[in-house]
Amino acid sequence: MLKLKNLNLQVKLFLLTGVTTFLMWLGLTTVGVRAIQSSYEKEVDHIVRQTISQSSLYVSTEFRNVISLVHYALLSDSLQQALRLPVENSNRYISIQSAAMPILDQLRLQSDLIDSAALITKDAVFQNSIYPAGYDLAALMDEAGSDRLIYWSNKPTYNPSTKHWVLPVVMRIPTGDFTVKNEAYIALSLDADYLFDYIQSTENELNCALILHDGTTVIYGSEDTFADRGSDGVLESDTPMEVNDWSLCCILDKDTLYDGQNRAVGFIVIISLCIMALCLLFATLIAREISRPVRRLTEAAEKIAAGDYSAAVHLTGTDELGVLGRAFNDMTAQIRRSITALEEKNALLVETQEQKRAAEMRVLQAQINPHFLYNTLDSIYWYSLSDRQRDIGNVVQHLAKMLRIALSKGSEYIPVERELQHVANYLEIESTIYQGRFTYEVEADPAVMSCTVLKILLQPLAENSITHGFANMERGGHIRVQVGQDADDLVLSVTDNGCGFPQEERTDAHTSEYSGFALKNLESRLQLHYGADARVLIHSIPTEKTTVTIKIRKSRVNSEDV
Repeated sequence: MLKLKNLNLQVKLFLLTGVTTFLMWLGLTTVGVRAIQSSYEKEVDHIVRQTISQSSLYVSTEFRNVISLVHYALLSDSLQQALRLPVENSNRYISIQSAAMPILDQLRLQSDLIDSAALITKDAVFQNSIYPAGYDLAALMDEAGSDRLIYWSNKPTYNPSTKHWVLPVVMRIPTGDFTVKNEAYIALSLDADYLFDYIQSTENELNCALILHDGTTVIYGSEDTFADRGSDGVLESDTPMEVNDWSLCCILDKDTLYDGQNRAVGFIVIISLCIMALCLLFATLIAREISRPVRRLTEAAEKIAAGDYSAAVHLTGTDELGVLGRAFNDMTAQIRRSITALEEKNALLVETQEQKRAAEMRVLQAQINPHFLYNTLDSIYWYSLSDRQRDIGNVVQHLAKMLRIALSKGSEYIPVERELQHVANYLEIESTIYQGRFTYEVEADPAVMSCTVLKILLQPLAENSITHGFANMERGGHIRVQVGQDADDLVLSVTDNGCGFPQEERTDAHTSEYSGFALKNLESRLQLHYGADARVLIHSIPTEKTTVTIKIRKSRVNSEDV
């Protein structure tokens, strides 16, 4: 097991803040979850009870409205007079029918809860012929027994005439001259489907089981669920109706309740984990900020141990680490002063060697351009005598560009793009001077355009093609300049369709085997700058073509693209 003392300072700081953050998160999350669980259960219980109370009140109100509507309708003078007629009166049946039928039709139209209505007397039943009560009304009256002032049947009955399940209700019709012989009742069929749909929608909203019951009999809902009341696994709320002895009971499975609660707790845990992750991130940043000066001192000390006495620590603070950093810098400065004398002696030797190398390069470069420059100036002179102003402008413009690139502010290295511009300017000048003698093309891989190479590599090769390759050609010459790359090298080549090298001289070996001032000069420059990392190859087919290729190691051309 890794010992704590072997860990670096940043890891120690991170572990300290990380463990502290985790313990704080654990404690706060535990307290928060407990509070959420308690609050959630109380809130759900309150919402369930309130909703059930409102639903019970809604059903009670619907029932009360129906009762009030019926009472109001049955107080009609015409109906009351017809019901008070003696049973022996031959006009009694017609009078009751005439008074009752409009009332029965109107009741159904005035309330969506009334599915059908019938008026029952001792000797007759009156009901709408379109929406009659298609079930046994005599059995209903027997079921009501002596509770006929108002009786609520707790058994849903199917009404085949309307194809609805209904809940029958029997109400005695009050009259001013009531006797057993002329007693009358109204039988209402309350639409159970309409009522049960409302209860079911409330069930779906609360995600619970609702049971409409009268204490012993289940009118709507599951009898098995109703039997499970009082068990530990459920939460129940029972609210009685205001117009009869029915009640609306809500039974909520605690597992269902805790599903929502668990989702809320899970969400809180995820949020708290994100917060803890942010705290750990800040802890990491703080630990890194504290340990960074120490790490810098350690790295600088390791460099000095490896012999790099230029190492220094940049600490601007005024704390103990800042003081230590400045003392460290003073120590390294003293060490550097102690070896300055030896470095100065070595610098003098290196400077002497560099001056010698620079002198050799200046001699080699001075040998490249004079002949071309003399010919160009001579051509400009003759153009001026022959009034070829356009050619003079073209030659002077390209010559100026060539000289600007050749100078390059004293730099010996230029980008490939500039090298291609230099040789293109040269070829444009020569094609103007030797009109019709040759054509040329310049191609380059875009990926190598930013590579840095020794300047004036391609122009001597192009000049060699014009001077020697096309020596016996008046027309039809073609020069192709290409720059690309292979797996290991940057490749620069010049190809012409001139006379080529003689058979006995043609080879792919080193160019020192050939005569020719331009190629030897080029080889010498490459050797001085690149050594074994550069080489010149020649491939020639006499009378057909000659290709001179320069290959330079990619490690020497300073570009990220190759």
